[in-house]
Amino acid sequence: MPNIGRPSRDCHTCRQRRIKCDLKRPACSQCLRKHVPCFGYREDIGIHFRVETASSFQFRDQRKRETLFKGLQPKKPEKASNLHTYLSGDMTIHFTRFSKPLSLRKPLVEPWDVHFFPLFMRNFKATRIPLTHIHDFIPRVFANVGPSSALYNACNALAWMFVTGKSLSLKATVNKEKAFGSAVMALRSDLKSLRQCKSDSTLLTIWLLGLYENCVIATTAWKLHNKINMDLINWRGPDQFSTPDGRDLFLILFNNVETQAYMAGREWKEIYTWILHFYKSCDPSEYPIVRACVFSHHCSRICGRIQALLDATDSSGILHSLPSILGEVDGVEKETYPLSHEKAITDHIVEPPSIPYTGPVNMNNTSYVFAEVMQSTFRMKLSYHVLKLLHYSPHLSIGVGFLPQQKIKHLKDRFIKEIITIANRCLNSLPPMYFKISPIQVEHAIAAHQGKSKPAEPSKVVNVFGDLEKDLNRKSTLIFKYKEYEIDVVRFDFGAE
Repeated sequence: MPNIGRPSRDCHTCRQRRIKCDLKRPACSQCLRKHVPCFGYREDIGIHFRVETASSFQFRDQRKRETLFKGLQPKKPEKASNLHTYLSGDMTIHFTRFSKPLSLRKPLVEPWDVHFFPLFMRNFKATRIPLTHIHDFIPRVFANVGPSSALYNACNALAWMFVTGKSLSLKATVNKEKAFGSAVMALRSDLKSLRQCKSDSTLLTIWLLGLYENCVIATTAWKLHNKINMDLINWRGPDQFSTPDGRDLFLILFNNVETQAYMAGREWKEIYTWILHFYKSCDPSEYPIVRACVFSHHCSRICGRIQALLDATDSSGILHSLPSILGEVDGVEKETYPLSHEKAITDHIVEPPSIPYTGPVNMNNTSYVFAEVMQSTFRMKLSYHVLKLLHYSPHLSIGVGFLPQQKIKHLKDRFIKEIITIANRCLNSLPPMYFKISPIQVEHAIAAHQGKSKPAEPSKVVNVFGDLEKDLNRKSTLIFKYKEYEIDVVRFDFGAE
């Protein structure tokens, strides 16, 4: 008989033999006919009430939560289609490949506390600028905090986030939320201390929690995190640039704060003061990075001006401002304020996208390589914002005004080409030592050792996600994601303010 969820009233013998019982007392007819003893029936209290033990209740509750969790799991995304090819030759454009969930075959020998920080750092660097020296300060800051600190729990939450994305485990989800809650509570306590507010660990924690909320919760709360970091940078003062770790932390926060500023249609004006203090405190080997910060800010300043016009939806203002904006874009590589009087900065020339790229001046100097990637990132964002300005202007789109339709089409093609060229330049500026070791590289090493012919070199690929001619969002920007011998150009949507 199927189990329908309620206790059987049959006698013990009939239940054991799995036959129908007529419930006669003191002995049922089945037992009398088979000449077997009838051991009686369950007590009434055992029929109406179920006695739960600690283990049975925990097991039943776990099954209920697993069923609920399966119902909340997101559906597997469909495969993307519609390839958009802009350039032929060595650049291929394709879409995301979705990976299957993974699980651990064997339990970890060491405790999780030993594994989570290396796991966090490995996945954290996977989609960032692949230059280790910029992120090397994170382990040093982490080494000075305890298990109850906000930074410790923030790194723990991000590590569990990476595990959850691979395994979809209920345990990983619970631990992720628990670590995030502990990090928030510890951070609230740190913000009440004047000394802790100025520490590197507090700024780093706020930035990491912003990444967590952006990836997991998918809200605009990370904007608040950037606003807090901007205020703390101003509060920390010039002393934050006195150490290499403080300068590296500033460079990590620089991209986020600048991006939020120009997407809100304004300029981060305090940056001029911080660039001057950065220049006075840094080593001469860091001058290329200072030049990159100057150039990146001027790109961000123009992006903020464009975004303000798009938010105002003022067609006459766009028509009036477009010539000056195009002039600023053409001359942005020559902007050196607030260090125009410093020859050490003005000697570092930033090449426009129209000039053939020859690579960084010194491939062995990570400062030069980082500066090249940083400049390429903000120059690409500037080209994308000009493209948005041309796309969203109703008068310009039909050729009314001082620019004919053919000129508008020519400008759009120019900035689309710039985006692809800059992405390819950024990819070629990274030496092979900054890419992950691929199977082809392993084959090269084995072939060189055995004296055999080497297989073909892996080709570098630029992937553009979306149609840059049509798939534009007024509140969006472009970002780079780094893979093995690949760079993805991805649109990042900000949504409503």
